Amino acid sequence: MSKRGLKRKHLTTTVQFVFDEQEVTQSKSFIHVDTISKDRRRVSRKDLPIFLPPSPTKKGTARLEGLSDPDIPPQDLFDDGEVTQITPQQSVRTPRKRRQDFVTTEHDAFLTDWTKHTDEFLAEILRLEGLRGLRPQCSKCGDSNTIIRCSDCMDEVLFCKGCCVQRHLALPLHRVKIYDGRCFVSTTLQDLGLYIQLGHPPDESCGKPVYGSRDFMVLHTNGIHPVTVLFCECDNMRHAGTHVQQLLRRELYPATITDATTCATFRLLETFHLLTLQSKIAGYDFYLTLNNLTDNTGISITWDRSKAFMQMVRQWRHIKMLKRAGRGHETGSVAATKLGELCVTCPACPQPGENLPENWRDTPDDLKYIYTLVIAIDANFRLKRRAVSSNDRDPALGSGLGYFVEDSRYREHVLKYADQKDISSCTGFRALEQANTRYNKGYAVTGVGMTVCARHSFILPNSVGDLQKGERYCNMDYIVGSTVKLRSDGTPLVLSYDIVCQWSINFEKRIKEFPKHIQIELPRGPGELRLCRLLGRLTQEARKDCTVQTEIYKMFEKKLTPENIAQWTAEVVAYEKDTSQRDLYYRETIGISEADLRLQLAEEDDKAVEEGELSLHEITPSVMLIEMLEIEEMQYVYLT
Repeated sequence: MSKRGLKRKHLTTTVQFVFDEQEVTQSKSFIHVDTISKDRRRVSRKDLPIFLPPSPTKKGTARLEGLSDPDIPPQDLFDDGEVTQITPQQSVRTPRKRRQDFVTTEHDAFLTDWTKHTDEFLAEILRLEGLRGLRPQCSKCGDSNTIIRCSDCMDEVLFCKGCCVQRHLALPLHRVKIYDGRCFVSTTLQDLGLYIQLGHPPDESCGKPVYGSRDFMVLHTNGIHPVTVLFCECDNMRHAGTHVQQLLRRELYPATITDATTCATFRLLETFHLLTLQSKIAGYDFYLTLNNLTDNTGISITWDRSKAFMQMVRQWRHIKMLKRAGRGHETGSVAATKLGELCVTCPACPQPGENLPENWRDTPDDLKYIYTLVIAIDANFRLKRRAVSSNDRDPALGSGLGYFVEDSRYREHVLKYADQKDISSCTGFRALEQANTRYNKGYAVTGVGMTVCARHSFILPNSVGDLQKGERYCNMDYIVGSTVKLRSDGTPLVLSYDIVCQWSINFEKRIKEFPKHIQIELPRGPGELRLCRLLGRLTQEARKDCTVQTEIYKMFEKKLTPENIAQWTAEVVAYEKDTSQRDLYYRETIGISEADLRLQLAEEDDKAVEEGELSLHEITPSVMLIEMLEIEEMQYVYLT
């Protein structure tokens, strides 16, 4: 027998981890090491302190202390044939694949215990498919002609046909099964004779009921249900309302206004709304799930209400936006809703009258940034939309009331600039834009332009617009103008754009060509709208340059008289308050410029050639002067 086999036969060691709440907070606990003697008559226990690992990635390592006792020699811990040697002051490292051998959680123990009861769970689930130990008769009246069971009721009760219908007058969307003598098969409450009476309580009949569509379907969280609907047209109709109102008052959302054949319950629309926000599930996949809940084989399903379902979802989301914006309680209701009024505004951005002090306009210039709104502008070429047959068949709901600009006036503006090119002529930007808009066949929209709150990433009201082809002036100007137009509260604005160096050129001239409803004025003075020309990658260089210039200015200031300093300081302060005055930082050029000199030398060379004068050298005097100017400029760059 091998040495390892002898150890297995004569030596048994048990390691038990004991965690104390107080000790865990100190990242220290104990293990119990039980050692059985060779004659298997005595058991000795030794408590050894260990330090718990500070992170989950180090759970396989624990520091052992106190193994210097000669009565407890180094042991081999056996676990399914794997040996780990423990020596004094040595870390215990389990193999990476077997880390769970030494560290187990409470949930692992529960799962291990559950595996012992697998047969019990399976037997109970199979029991639910049968009579469940009950007699094949109605639990209420004792009738045994027809046995029915409800899959959605929580009690173990069997019904006859009449008792089942009576029980489900207020629960018409439960799933029921009928017993055929061998097993339970699916049926519907409609087949049992149940109908939904609208305009009256469930247990009250109508004096003049009107049947709804024969193929009326209701989409619920547990599947798709064919139901029989009766509308009220008796004397109570003035309280019951129209057919659409009767459906809505039973929390059934109709897909159409007249002769509705499809409805969805409010619970279903709420469930899908939350699922799309949380799990990003597509409407098609959700509808297939409802089909599978109704009949997982797909044999008995002969209808398709997916388009009606998606229309109801769009309407539901729009109604929810109106409701949360309080439009149902305002005078004029939905028709009086203003542009962008359905949006959730940023609670931290400066909003006079809401989160700013009354004297915010008196803030010193060095603290005005606190009340400045920073707007980031950019485009996204992943938000595409395929072309539709016409806008009438796929209209926008509440166009301009939310985050997107009003569609009709936006299209009218863009059509005036059908031949306009992209904003940027930068090679890198053009290559990126070409890659983003390369596959645009069949798309009506290739992307969107957007403005957001740069500090808190909130999308601003009326700040999103479709891009038909690339990132053009007409699109981005309209989006920016629409955003700024709604911010006429006098707070300072800062516009940040990755290509602002080109977009800002002639921006003031283009503003004058804006449509009247988005005409804006660039404020001057303390509330001046500034265009950010420095990108984030230049911030560090600007800070270094600022430090250097500050030191130079201090040295220069020492050479000046106090009178000159006071005079120049007053002029600078006056100019910063009113930039319409003469620019102190602009120096008028005197004499001929370098560009004019180059042009003059080129004209002299052309004139000499026309007169027949041939140059004795390949490099003319004018070319020599130009090259010397370029060398001088290069020397200046290298020396600085």
